Amino acid sequence: MKIRFDYQLASVVFVFSILFAPSAYAYLDAGTGSQIMQIIIAGSVGAIFAFKVYFKKIKLYFQSKFGKKK
Repeated sequence: MKIRFDYQLASVVFVFSILFAPSAYAYLDAGTGSQIMQIIIAGSVGAIFAFKVYFKKIKLYFQSKFGKKK
């Protein structure tokens, strides 16, 4: 038995659950904003570092294949 996932139905359910959600009557304390900023900054720095490492590996690979022969 093969189970088929319907992305259109899932997106409609998601939109309706966001639009018609009941009020939570919650608040964000002062530490939440700084924690969110810290997560964004750490994710950005990590992504930049990963890009730098993998770009260097790809660059070295192509230099070894197509670079000048000594």
